[in-house]
Amino acid sequence: LRPARFFAMLLRSVDELRHGLCTLSRKLFEVDPQSHEHQNTLVGASCLALLTAAIPAYSANDMAMVLATLLMTFTSLCADYLFIGTVWNVIDRWCGIAYALYMYALAWPNLPLLSTLNALPLLGFLSFSRKSKTREEWSFRHSLWHFFLAVDMPFFLVFGAYADLGI
Repeated sequence: LRPARFFAMLLRSVDELRHGLCTLSRKLFEVDPQSHEHQNTLVGASCLALLTAAIPAYSANDMAMVLATLLMTFTSLCADYLFIGTVWNVIDRWCGIAYALYMYALAWPNLPLLSTLNALPLLGFLSFSRKSKTREEWSFRHSLWHFFLAVDMPFFLVFGAYADLGI
């Protein structure tokens, strides 16, 4: 990878981060239903995949994280599958942000740089989903966002928050 190419990729990542933060700040207080969002089995299943973070939390006897994961999964299922285009969208965003900050606080002591840099792919996947224009794009992209989280969250629990426990 040449320096010029790396710099271009880094700038794109920073731009995605900026776009994601701007989008997020606008969307915190509005339902913002989109015509392409629809009840889709893949999206519903991907919401349930978010439960993966409860496995290492339970193994570490971290019942607060287990409950937070259950709550976050429930709000995601309501917003993205059961009650699309309702106040659940706003509830899901607030719960997701609180969960992400809690996860960051747990992972940061053992993985400070990696947990901070994790904002780039997180906001990148979220922005990719938010840029959907069709039902098919949204089903694929939003499920991809959830499946990314289903791997990302347990990773930061196992190798960050619970690294000292050896699970």
